Amino acid sequence: MGAGAAVAVVAFAATALAMWSGTSATTSAPTGMPSSSPVSGTSPIPNTSPVSSAPKAPGPAVSGPLSQALANLSDQQLLRYSGVSPDGRASWQLTVTAGGQAQGAIELGDGKLGVLQVGGRTYFRADDTASAGLLGELPSGVTAASVRGTWVTGESALEALLPSGLASAGDLAASLRSALSSSDAGFPSPTVPTPLVDGEAAVPVITSAGVLYISTAQPYRVLRLVPVTAGPGQPTDVETVSQSTAKDVISGLVDQTRTLTAALDFGIVFQYGQDPQLRCSRNACTVEADGVVASGTDPTGSVVADVTATVSVDGQPAGQCEVIAKLPLDQPQTFHCQDPDAVSVVRTLGGGDGLNVSVNLGFQARADTQQDVDALVGALAGAQQGGL
Repeated sequence: MGAGAAVAVVAFAATALAMWSGTSATTSAPTGMPSSSPVSGTSPIPNTSPVSSAPKAPGPAVSGPLSQALANLSDQQLLRYSGVSPDGRASWQLTVTAGGQAQGAIELGDGKLGVLQVGGRTYFRADDTASAGLLGELPSGVTAASVRGTWVTGESALEALLPSGLASAGDLAASLRSALSSSDAGFPSPTVPTPLVDGEAAVPVITSAGVLYISTAQPYRVLRLVPVTAGPGQPTDVETVSQSTAKDVISGLVDQTRTLTAALDFGIVFQYGQDPQLRCSRNACTVEADGVVASGTDPTGSVVADVTATVSVDGQPAGQCEVIAKLPLDQPQTFHCQDPDAVSVVRTLGGGDGLNVSVNLGFQARADTQQDVDALVGALAGAQQGGL
């Protein structure tokens, strides 16, 4: 499978909380983002390897509103991450579930692609023909117009622009709790101006890792984390998602997963050693191609492909035929299909061995079978019932 999002713990350097005073606080823009980095000389937040069993037990004693906020964060279904690619060429936003599934978008130049991460694979979708150019060199037989609105996978160059691991809400809360001081810092003075985060009043709590924005109204919640600095490819912003929005996102994630029956795998390469042949009898013409080899990294060792043969005879269109074939990877196979339109063209041209026949093969590898998609949807539905 292609690389997909996995749950990872975002580790934070151990720190004590320092609170803004009434004179040093800054009233931010409506987004709640600080006008400048409040802490300098600190290390960026590392993007660690996935951890499947992050500690959920309380760390040092953290009481009061901050403790309530972290407890609430642990129960969140989703987190919305934003960031830039390691090379700075692209910006991305991903909403991540506790199970590591994700949905979002990536912007590169003047184009934008949808992103879906399920089942250990990353899929991209161009919703307009211009953005289809971001998918790189299209396989033979695939046009920008034909791939518009279709999920594709196997695009390793695009996958490299996305983060390799993002923490679930529970893992993030555990990391924050273990990093905080055992003393209760409390909230700043009521005289401190309160910025707005998505329209909600918030209190900025400064840590060496960045600024936590905590709701001023109960139940206390973490609304946003703005890292002080972010290394290449690391998130620049983390937001929680309201319960109503979470339901819509999860429902959309399930709906988009159902459409993967039409997804294409661009990571499969097709080759054939000799030119396909057209063999005709009195009533039928058959396209035959020997030595067709599919190569790729699919762990199942096989691929389901739509193979299309387009035929011309002495420069005249002579129809086409298509077959769905399951091909083992890296093993030569023979392909054949009947072209019902070629017979009349050959007859019109007088038949015989002197005709100039041209057969072009086009391949589209399917990323998932119906059985694969049903399994993915079932896993998402089960996780949804369990709170993801």
